[in-house]
Amino acid sequence: MRHLSVILLLTLGCLVPLYAPAQVPESVAALQADAEAGDADAQARLGWAFFTGEGAPQDYALAAQWYRMAAEQGNAEAQYMLGEMYSVPLGVEQDDAAALDWYRKAGEQNHEQAQLHLAWMYTQGKGVAQDLERGAAWYQRAADAGSIEGALQLGRAYLSGRGVAKDEARALELFQYGADRGNPDCEVTVAWMLSKGMGAEKDLITAYMWSTLALNASEGAGYFIEIIGKELTPEQIAEAEQRAAAWEPIAAGNEAGQP
Repeated sequence: MRHLSVILLLTLGCLVPLYAPAQVPESVAALQADAEAGDADAQARLGWAFFTGEGAPQDYALAAQWYRMAAEQGNAEAQYMLGEMYSVPLGVEQDDAAALDWYRKAGEQNHEQAQLHLAWMYTQGKGVAQDLERGAAWYQRAADAGSIEGALQLGRAYLSGRGVAKDEARALELFQYGADRGNPDCEVTVAWMLSKGMGAEKDLITAYMWSTLALNASEGAGYFIEIIGKELTPEQIAEAEQRAAAWEPIAAGNEAGQP
């Protein structure tokens, strides 16, 4: 989604060019004919060009106009970006209800980021009445498609009982999914739960291993290493460190162990 050219607005029934072709970079102008002919992908790419300033003057208002044209034709990325622009706001007046609507349209087409934003808005009551169950359902949908962030947030919902029945074992499964793929927030949460025997039998060696793996990216990991280490022998610590050194994350896109 990277290019654009002549912007047209519907004014008094006529399409009015806002930029003359000579003012538009060649790389962007190449998409003009397709976008003006109604090609949703080209329109979305033009929206991106104006949004980022890549190949065209940065102009959020024009980006929003092109994104809207593509979004109204069902382009999921354009729907998501339009939701972002209403949420921030950029190029349009701030409107949480409109953001929610566009996120929903993109989320229904399995756009991961739209699903995550939609879930957050329902859990926070932003642009809509707070609905923890619906928020959890959208996190579930994202997790079902392999979203690590979706699994993390759904795990937190199961751990706290917000929007779903509290279930520590299910929460641990979801955190484990993210930990297996290298997410430090999931890693340190798995370490904490195993150190307490939450959702599974207490396992301090494995908890120490996950804390070690999360050490460089999570503030809480160092604390858990210190606390857990006090309950382990030097031999057990060495075992945990060896396991951490040998560990490799599951590659992104590998759905093995999908939550």
